[in-house]
Amino acid sequence: MEVLSFLSVSSVDYWAYRPALQQVAAWYWTLKHPEQSGSVGERAARAVAEVASEGYGRALEFIAYRYALATGIIDETGFPEAVAAHWLTTEERHGLGNDPISISARVITRTLFVVRLLPAIDHFLDLLRKDSRLPRWRAMAAHALCKRDDLARQKPHLNLGRPDPTQLKRLFGARWGTQVNRIELARRGLMTEDAFYAAATPFAVAAVDDQLPRIEVGTLGPAPLSADVPERHFDFGSV
Repeated sequence: MEVLSFLSVSSVDYWAYRPALQQVAAWYWTLKHPEQSGSVGERAARAVAEVASEGYGRALEFIAYRYALATGIIDETGFPEAVAAHWLTTEERHGLGNDPISISARVITRTLFVVRLLPAIDHFLDLLRKDSRLPRWRAMAAHALCKRDDLARQKPHLNLGRPDPTQLKRLFGARWGTQVNRIELARRGLMTEDAFYAAATPFAVAAVDDQLPRIEVGTLGPAPLSADVPERHFDFGSV
């Protein structure tokens, strides 16, 4: 979990969108085929195989839209404007226009995802274990955590395990260049403020000292086959 937290607070890209969509696709497959088991990746792949789409990423978005329809969350028009406005950035609202599929995919990975948090985290961790970069990320996270441990030894009177939530948001908001709100947290795979607090607290000292790396994660998991590479026009950063 420490490495996953490290990725969430250190990344310069919004890598969590694709795993979130895969999890929703797996839920959709189970909804339609409850008798068929399998990992999240396997069920998501089966769902994608049934979709004629211009790319893997767009197929995942379409399945998320189908899932919202199948569960009665939306009708064919998608989420109401008020809901979209609450969960999309101004830039996203302008860029996505009236595309109900893209809008629904983003909103559902930022809202419904919270309800199914634990199995979603399992999928994230499974992808992380299969990523060849894990040893490097683990070393980077350990180095950052050493900053906290060193300061704790030097100044044992400091309560480093329970920083002020407002100051923590201010610290990482400055690093990320944006307000730490529900949208930004969800884009980083941190589905609640409690999740942010738990993930950011261990790395706060390194962040204060500007010793927390800024990394680009890209696609989390094993190196994809050429057929599994998303189309260039699909923006995994626009979560």
